[in-house]
Amino acid sequence: MGTLFAARLGAAGLPVQMIVRTAEQAEAIQASGLRLVESYGGTVLVRPMRVVAAGTVPEGAAGGSGLVVVAVKAYSTAAVGGLAASVRRGGGRPRRPIAR
Repeated sequence: MGTLFAARLGAAGLPVQMIVRTAEQAEAIQASGLRLVESYGGTVLVRPMRVVAAGTVPEGAAGGSGLVVVAVKAYSTAAVGGLAASVRRGGGRPRRPIAR
């Protein structure tokens, strides 16, 4: 789901940064971009601004982001807890709630 969100947001012209599981994934996406094939046959190619592997994310990396989407499998949820804390320290308080 995270790749789909990244592709859709990037196709809409928004700056996208991705954090992926492995360095190999990061290198492949950085080199080739994301290719989204639509059900009607159209294709969209998106090149994220920055792609990094999960173990190499500097603290506060997403601090200036207006939106952070965390899309992981259930068994990986605990592993991203530290990343979420890093984003919060780097970015301060959220500017607006996503849902009420």
